Amino acid sequence: MTTRRSLRSAPADLPAPRIDAENEPAQPVGKQTLATKQKLGKPRAALIDLSNAIEKGKKNITKLGVRKGRVHRVAGQQQQQQQSGDSTQQAPRATDAQPRGALKPRAGVKRSAAGAAADGAVKKARKLRSIPTLPDLRVSVSVTRLAEGSSSTSQVSAASSSLASITSEETTGFETPPEGNSPESERAADLVSRLNAENERRASALPEGVIDFDSEAAGDIFAVPEYVNDLFRHYKEREAMCQVAPYLGTVQTDLTEMMRSILVDWMVEVQESFELNHETLYLAVRLVDLYLAQVEVSRETLQLVGATAIFIACKFDERLPPPLDDFLYICEDAYARREIIATEMKILRTVNFDVGLPVSYRFLRRYARCCKLPVEVLTLARYVLELSLMEYQFVSVAGSRLAAAALALAVHMRMPGHFEQIKATVEYFSGYSVSEFQDLTEKLHLMLGREPNPHLKTIRAKYSHQVFHKVACIPLLRQAPSL
Repeated sequence: MTTRRSLRSAPADLPAPRIDAENEPAQPVGKQTLATKQKLGKPRAALIDLSNAIEKGKKNITKLGVRKGRVHRVAGQQQQQQQSGDSTQQAPRATDAQPRGALKPRAGVKRSAAGAAADGAVKKARKLRSIPTLPDLRVSVSVTRLAEGSSSTSQVSAASSSLASITSEETTGFETPPEGNSPESERAADLVSRLNAENERRASALPEGVIDFDSEAAGDIFAVPEYVNDLFRHYKEREAMCQVAPYLGTVQTDLTEMMRSILVDWMVEVQESFELNHETLYLAVRLVDLYLAQVEVSRETLQLVGATAIFIACKFDERLPPPLDDFLYICEDAYARREIIATEMKILRTVNFDVGLPVSYRFLRRYARCCKLPVEVLTLARYVLELSLMEYQFVSVAGSRLAAAALALAVHMRMPGHFEQIKATVEYFSGYSVSEFQDLTEKLHLMLGREPNPHLKTIRAKYSHQVFHKVACIPLLRQAPSL
């Protein structure tokens, strides 16, 4: 069973063991000395392994709870640390020891054996925290080809040094490779010409008035312009396979639309408090609808289904999903651990373990990027789309069509008169004509103009904050826009 180890439980009164890399005898595989065990501390359970989850009552565990409708962190960890500070001194966090992303020493700097061993222990403790964020990465796109039949190290080095590094800086074309008669230069020139020809073919195939976003992002490896159209075409094909049929009054006889809206409002609150991705929220709501469309659920276990759906979505979308104890605590210990695990297995069997579902939020971001809309318009569209999660009337609507309607309404509210300029782009990348989502735009407009329910305040309060540009406070249109 795989476990992760922590430095927090290492006793401070023991002297650091002296490590000599040259004279230290080799240890058998799977065994550790006493000094090594004392240095690494007790094993910490893996988040994904439910059978080895963190037990209740352990010290230094920050739990999450619900008070007055809000999910908060329970204070008290700092007091425990002060009380035990005289007898036990905790090891410093790995993030305080070195700056983020500094995993290796600079070239040419020699490290002692003791320092290298200490760094190795620190790396184990901060294994999941050492992944740099996107702003920390500096990526250049390079095209490299090795000469055929080159097996020795010298031949590989010679072939690699003669290739051209192609870097894109928001241009539609590629730089011309260096001139030469070598086979490597000819191959690089042929590759560049084929890439430029592909960009020209793609641009010529676009209808008039469509923004060629993929060609402009040809050098961005995160935009993957070579595959992005195929990816979203695959998402749209899967929408028909994952469509949810209306279930209230048929499969679910004990539930109402208001109960479902309250559950989704609570799930949004959990997503905001746990600081989860937006994709996690949309996936969790989709899992709930798919499960309710096939399995009858009582109102007493509805929250259990919602919490378990978020737990599954976190495992799929989050880099570091919250542990199971946190989900038990936000439910105020109304359910046992075995109930969440059993519900997780039921949901996964119901969806046939197919968790990679297409969600409307992914389509919305794609449309906004292709139309080059500012973040204020995208945030307003996100607000409209997130409000639609609580509406039962949109359960059976395809996410790609709903995202196009939310984007069109947001553009009319934030940038009046600009929709005509991006109309062709929205139709091309969404695959729908404006007449196909005109009715959805009218329904979303009526949803925004409805009197807010006092029991459903989370989303409106969330998007009334300055962080989200206060888009919930924007005045509504007098009537639904005519697309």
